[in-house]
Order: sequence, then structure tokens, then C-alpha cells
Amino acid sequence: MKARKRLLVAAVSLMAAAAAGPALALPSHWREWEYYSDATYSEYVGMWGQTCAGTVYKEGIQTPYRIQTMNYPC
Repeated sequence: MKARKRLLVAAVSLMAAAAAGPALALPSHWREWEYYSDATYSEYVGMWGQTCAGTVYKEGIQTPYRIQTMNYPC
């Protein structure tokens, strides 16, 4: 009987651990970038950001010409 109880406890523990899934690492900072069409940085074409909760938001297009406009610790 004890062996059956231990097996049941082990099975339930294993199922609970599997259901929880892997832990997700949250970002350390709330960041945001603005993107421009070329190296003159005169024409805004898009933005990209990520919140402390890990939510990503973006608009327009991303180019190599970017300026970080926000970088706040979470």
C-alpha cells in the first residue's frame, strides 16, 4: 500500500511539473526604438518596443537606422 501511495504522489508531482512548463525570463528593461529611413535620421518609418511584462509592440518597418528612445529598468 505504501508503494502504491508513493507512486501516486510521484505521478501527480510529475504531472504538475509538466503542466507548469518552463519558466519564462522577463526582460530586465522596458525598451523602445524609433526607426528611420536612412543615416540622416530625418524620416521616421517605424518603432519597436518591449514592456517589462515581455509584450512586444511595433509599427511601420525596422531599418538599421534606429535610435533608442526608452530604456527603463523593470
